Amino acid sequence: MLGVLEMTIDDCMEAFSLMMSKAFVQKHMSHFSLRGKVQARYSTTALEDCISKTIENVGMAGAKLRNGKDPRCKV
Repeated sequence: MLGVLEMTIDDCMEAFSLMMSKAFVQKHMSHFSLRGKVQARYSTTALEDCISKTIENVGMAGAKLRNGKDPRCKV
């Protein structure tokens, strides 16, 4: 976020706290079902939505994150 999206530290902290509250809500109490198959703890679609909204908020929706340019912030 700092390097590629060129966000400020305050913007990154705000984006991460928003992601934690939306994407990292426990989906299942147990990690194993009765048949022994492993279940995900968190929803991957919620995390994908949070990441795409963060990219859209920066104004880079649809852009390649690695476009060959050197970022101004060397993180």
